[in-house]
Amino acid sequence: MRTAIILLMVMAMAGTAFAGGDVTSVNGPAKENVTNPYDPPQAVLQGGDTIFDAVIISSLPYSTTGTTAGFVNDYDAVCPYTGSTAPDVVYSFTPGSDIWINVDLCDSQYDTKTYILDVDLNIIDCNDDACGSTGWQSYLEAILLSGGQTYYIIVDGYGSDSGEYALNVNEYEQCFVFCDDDAVPEGEPAIVDGYIDNFNGGCNSDPEIYQEINWANDQVTGEAWLCGVGGWYINASGGNSRDLDWFQATAGGTSLALTVESEFPMNVVNIILPCGNPDMIGELVVADCGMPMTLTIPTTPGETYYFLIGSTVFTGPVNEFTYTATLSGHAWAVVPTEELSWGGVKALYR
Repeated sequence: MRTAIILLMVMAMAGTAFAGGDVTSVNGPAKENVTNPYDPPQAVLQGGDTIFDAVIISSLPYSTTGTTAGFVNDYDAVCPYTGSTAPDVVYSFTPGSDIWINVDLCDSQYDTKTYILDVDLNIIDCNDDACGSTGWQSYLEAILLSGGQTYYIIVDGYGSDSGEYALNVNEYEQCFVFCDDDAVPEGEPAIVDGYIDNFNGGCNSDPEIYQEINWANDQVTGEAWLCGVGGWYINASGGNSRDLDWFQATAGGTSLALTVESEFPMNVVNIILPCGNPDMIGELVVADCGMPMTLTIPTTPGETYYFLIGSTVFTGPVNEFTYTATLSGHAWAVVPTEELSWGGVKALYR
């Protein structure tokens, strides 16, 4: 029997919405560089058990199937669940040039987890729950890998779960979302390095700033839609930050429904104030390109409610990207009118 390598790499909650985390935080977490010495096995096991016998991915797209059953728990990443003892298998990939990739375990038959390590065993990204028949399969999207560097893709499981997996690794291709011509623009300034959000930064602004949705594009249904912009930037400390857009709306009835589609995965969250409240994150859905999602919450007419829309991760392949948002069930501003006599109406056309 050999002694397994057990690597516990604590990944602060924030990397992905699929994994949960502090979705209200602008800045990415610092990562610990934790490694343990390698203890060589006393017997040769199946290929792919550790980084030293990882199955090599020579080109993309890459697809394979297998099982983690019978393997050893060598590695782990917390995203966000701790205490995993699930067996894992390892694949390696060395891109010839900088590339953005997706790692897809959506067709797997158990509760998976996947993450990418660099040669120093730092966590590049991690995901637990994102897709599949149960929603408990794993997916990483638009992960940047540097050319000439070797990376390890770990197929793992939640808790002690193991089973049959279907792994697909392919190059990320950006999907585009287009706004209707009559969509109201969000109006936020351009997102650049060093950006400070004093436009609709919500709990991350000082003072708090929320953008009010108080109009209706459709006067019959009362729906309001806007053309929003999300993105990423380098903050003043040199770390990765994401743009978070905070909105407020007054309920016109017994429910509010917010539908979002985005070029990159976005958290859509009902926020329960005050800021800093440990229970401030209410309902949450994740919207993506070609996968619009609707967040619906019960409301009391006349009360004000708050929403956050923001990227699931702290860095990405572009500075800015587009999303659309449609809100229904809210109260909108009414244009004041005045009564005119028939004579007054006729006078307008003289």
